[in-house]
Amino acid sequence: MRSQIIYLCLLAFALQGEQLSPAAPAVGSAAAHQQFVFAYRVLQRAQQNNDPRDLELAADAFDEYLGRFPDDNKKADALFFRALIARLQNNNQSAEWYLAKGGKTKMVPDYQVRLLHGQILSDMGRHQNALDQLKKISAEHLDPQVRAMVWQLRGLCYQHVGKTSDAVAALRATTTIKSSLQAQALLDLARLQEGLGNRAEALRSLDQCLKLEKTALTAEAARLAGNLHYESSNYEQALANYDLVLRNHIGSEHFTPCIIGTMWSQLSADRYDQLLTTFERYRDQLPKNENRVTAWYLAASAHQEKGEHELAVAFFEEIRNSAQGKMIEDKVLFKLANSQYELNNFSKMHHLVNQFQELFPGSPLQPDIDFLLATAAARQGRTNEAAAMLTAIVDANPIHPYRKQALLQRGSLYEIQQHFDAAITDYSHYLKTSDEDNQTQIHNVIIRLMDLSYRTDRFQESITWGLRGINAKQNGFGKKPEPQIEQELLYRLALAYIKLENFEEANNTLTALLSRHPQNQFRLDALYHHGLVLLTRGKMVEAIACLQQVSESTETSNSKRRHALRLISMHFREIGQHEPAAQALLTLKQISGEGAQHNLTLDELVWMGRYLHGKGEYKKALHLLEPLSSMNTKLSAAVRGEVLFLIARCHRQLNDHESAIIAYRRVVAISSKYDLQAILELGHSLKDAGHYEQAIEEYTGLMNSPRAAMSAEAELNCGQIYRAIAHRMILAGNTQGAQTAKQNARKLLLRLILLRSDPRISPLGELGHLELAEVEQELGKPQIAIDLYRELLQKFPNGPHATYAKAMIARKGNHHDQARVLLRELNGQNIEPQLAYRVKHQMADLGLTP
Repeated sequence: MRSQIIYLCLLAFALQGEQLSPAAPAVGSAAAHQQFVFAYRVLQRAQQNNDPRDLELAADAFDEYLGRFPDDNKKADALFFRALIARLQNNNQSAEWYLAKGGKTKMVPDYQVRLLHGQILSDMGRHQNALDQLKKISAEHLDPQVRAMVWQLRGLCYQHVGKTSDAVAALRATTTIKSSLQAQALLDLARLQEGLGNRAEALRSLDQCLKLEKTALTAEAARLAGNLHYESSNYEQALANYDLVLRNHIGSEHFTPCIIGTMWSQLSADRYDQLLTTFERYRDQLPKNENRVTAWYLAASAHQEKGEHELAVAFFEEIRNSAQGKMIEDKVLFKLANSQYELNNFSKMHHLVNQFQELFPGSPLQPDIDFLLATAAARQGRTNEAAAMLTAIVDANPIHPYRKQALLQRGSLYEIQQHFDAAITDYSHYLKTSDEDNQTQIHNVIIRLMDLSYRTDRFQESITWGLRGINAKQNGFGKKPEPQIEQELLYRLALAYIKLENFEEANNTLTALLSRHPQNQFRLDALYHHGLVLLTRGKMVEAIACLQQVSESTETSNSKRRHALRLISMHFREIGQHEPAAQALLTLKQISGEGAQHNLTLDELVWMGRYLHGKGEYKKALHLLEPLSSMNTKLSAAVRGEVLFLIARCHRQLNDHESAIIAYRRVVAISSKYDLQAILELGHSLKDAGHYEQAIEEYTGLMNSPRAAMSAEAELNCGQIYRAIAHRMILAGNTQGAQTAKQNARKLLLRLILLRSDPRISPLGELGHLELAEVEQELGKPQIAIDLYRELLQKFPNGPHATYAKAMIARKGNHHDQARVLLRELNGQNIEPQLAYRVKHQMADLGLTP
């Protein structure tokens, strides 16, 4: 803001240029006028060159003017500029003194004086006095930049004097003015709105700020937006905001916090593999402070959630000492104890629990410790002790946070002790007190009740529980059960019907099971008796033959045919016979008519798309996959990533670059395992479409990838783009621009051959040498070009690229016959496209027919 003040003040004063001429008539003495002009122009020079020496010289010149000509008519203006200089030198006391000493200025507008005075008073912490000055400025007709400065400073002062509503209004007014302060005002407004609890408004302000694309503010705004989205449990958007910082603002102070924010979001969204990928990507860039401890804690938590408890213990132990005194210390101890429990290291678990209870007697995690001790006792076979602990939790007043879990655990203990009636009582009580938070657990309890009733020969009760579970929504158990749960409910229900010899209902139930879940976990006990019985005995050939007869029969209902075809297709996919598997799915599509893709499961659609892509039938693959890419389709991030990646590749193979670009960008946006490859291929599509600057941006982000082949490919393609840009500029007559582009290409290609000349990523290293040699030739360095061909021969002595390098060396030495022999040799080989193009070009140049 200071540089803006200097600019505005000097600009306003420069409008009086006639009066500032050394030869201009002066109301006071000519000497006074010249001294004033000298001081002013030195100040101008200081502003232009950002030179503190000139600023000091300007101060001395104004002081000399004020000392020698105390009665000159420009005294007030000189005092204004002297105050401005003092403020720029961080001497607000002196600045305020100069302004207080001055009177009415002749040349500097009154609003400039009040604005400067307000800024000085605000810097001194006298915000109410600053407001008194700023309120006297009528900003309506001022230049937009000045008007924005006035409103922004008012907003700052209102915040400090506790008038938040006025501060919001002032900052909102600033945001409506098109000025260089608009983005900063939006960021300040968002911070204020966040402090007032207006999270939605804060996010809207941040969204507007980011759309202005002010690079200096992007990192902070994106980080704050990520934090707010995280607090709103909108993890997808939080990750997108954090990723903006991670991709484009590596040197920013907000970079490390965004790494941590990304990991917290991934943990909260159950994206444990992505979290660990993030950790590995950035672990060496984390400073040795609390952020580093938090990152290790989050990585350990991800391993723990994945059931990788040995790794979790190793990670927690690594930061155990570093976590002392920090907010996560009790969490580290508890989670460490929990993983030791999962590893059956009970002595270590108890040692950690004792340490926890000694250090954190009032911790909010104490209920977690209670339940951990009870479950540990149960696992160790100390059933009576475990039951007593669980009973204490169940009977606790006020209600213990783990009361419902304790009911389940105690019910499980009663099952082990074969106290089935007591177990049924606990499970039933759980259902009465449960809410809809954990639908899967509710349905699992219903399954336990079905099983216990079945084992105690209460088959009708088992049926009653099964029907309640299947019709959960109508029976007050929340949502319809998940497919896997429903499969087991139907299966157990059928078993109970069979025990009661109600074969009609048993058949109906099994039919329902197979119609709703043709690939369910209980399919071996379902309909199509002969085929499935054969499957249970492991006679796969006979089973598939039976199912094929069903699928080929026109007398079989379409529903049964579809089920049979699915089983056939699944079998062939499992044994790697893709052609018959695909044919089964295509037949399923045909018998279902138009829109048949909707009768395929998600796995089948994705598999079919993958298969068609592999066969080069890109249009057919797109026909199946594109309906899945809709945001309305419920897909996991991993599946959506693969679908979009396949779509992008199909479009690219069909030379539909713009569609490919859109699909690749969507892959990158959802953070899947295809991220880096998608970014690379996005660069290729942008390059093919002629969007060179965008392609360079994508490639640049990959040049420091830990995957050498990816970095090399990005550098090679980026260098080729700069060569293409140079060619364009030459055609346009811009020789200087072409030279610059070639130098950029040279830099990237040199980086490639110096860092990536590894035979394991061939032919990228060889192509880098060839490209660089051609660039050096174009830059008028033929000997360096020859040296590069020789360097290629030294690094990669075998292979077609080495042969080509020999041909080029021969040609450069005017040994054209030798070059022709070598090129003919290459022309008869199956070589990669870029080398093949070079060979044909050189052959044509030497008068040979490729």
